[in-house]
Amino acid sequence: MNGDKMPAGAPKKFVLDSSTIITISDNCLIRVMKNLAQKENISFIIPQSVYTESVETPIRIRKYELNAIRIRDAVDEGYIRVQKSTPQLRARLERLQSLADNLCTFNGERMRLLQLGEMETLALMREINADALGIDERTTRMLIEEPRNLLGFLRKRHEGKILLNDSALSEFAREYGNIKIVRSAELIALAYEDGSFGQELHTSKQALEAALFAAKYGGCAVSADEIKSYMGQIR
Repeated sequence: MNGDKMPAGAPKKFVLDSSTIITISDNCLIRVMKNLAQKENISFIIPQSVYTESVETPIRIRKYELNAIRIRDAVDEGYIRVQKSTPQLRARLERLQSLADNLCTFNGERMRLLQLGEMETLALMREINADALGIDERTTRMLIEEPRNLLGFLRKRHEGKILLNDSALSEFAREYGNIKIVRSAELIALAYEDGSFGQELHTSKQALEAALFAAKYGGCAVSADEIKSYMGQIR
């Protein structure tokens, strides 16, 4: 794990899945995204389904209302933008949904590995030619980055007969296999490295480590060993 910096100054587009944006907001770091957007010239973009998952639905539930308000405020302030759907995006999403339905079977029945928000972020990323996809969810990341290890991972999670469709996996890899992925932990690391913590968090190694572990325990698929290795590289 590292901050994974891209050339400073060049405009960049990051499409965010709900898993990443919720993890960051849940740890009170949503305004760090504003600083990061300005310093790194990043446009953070979410599709409508992610806005629904992270704002419109949870804002009606007391347990999640405050987090939803934070994300809504970020959208209202403009440093996270909701991308409206288009006929081209809907067509791309329909093709991906059809492909996703054929990737995996569980006990002889189709098992969809991707949820709507994840599929729409993938479709949107390709549609706008974004630079990176922010996603914390492990299954989707493995499908993109480590498809050969996915079957073993799924069999540890589910008891039953799981089969992957090699043809569908190959088609998915051709379309989405070379996507650059960042997790909430990597966005936090990047924010620390370029001084984007601002007034939200003390700029110390202890604060950084605490933020990374908070992301881990908040749902980001990052290991303790990855965090410790990264911390060992920080001065």
